[in-house]
Amino acid sequence: MQLAVSDSDVIIHLAKLNELRLIKEAIRLGILTVHETSESKAKGLAKRYGIHIGEGHVKELAEKLDASIFLSNEKKVRIAAKMEGFPVAGSIGIILRSMNLKYPNFAPNF
Repeated sequence: MQLAVSDSDVIIHLAKLNELRLIKEAIRLGILTVHETSESKAKGLAKRYGIHIGEGHVKELAEKLDASIFLSNEKKVRIAAKMEGFPVAGSIGIILRSMNLKYPNFAPNF
């Protein structure tokens, strides 16, 4: 299984699509975990890449965990992640990937 980090816009889009159950299912299956990050490191990354501090936290976490994939829909964040060598996917990529998984509960309801 790939280790992924996500900024909040992917979660916000899932909420707007009424698909937060995908997050709940990921937690239930033990494939989603919340981690703490450093405020000062996140601020430094945000300043370096011209991104929001929240996105700096995600970038820091990706580095800390040596993530396999970075989830974001924001152009600046995607560029920063790609510059650091992370493969990037967004909300559409998550939905398409969930449809191909062997977990039937991950298929979207629309």
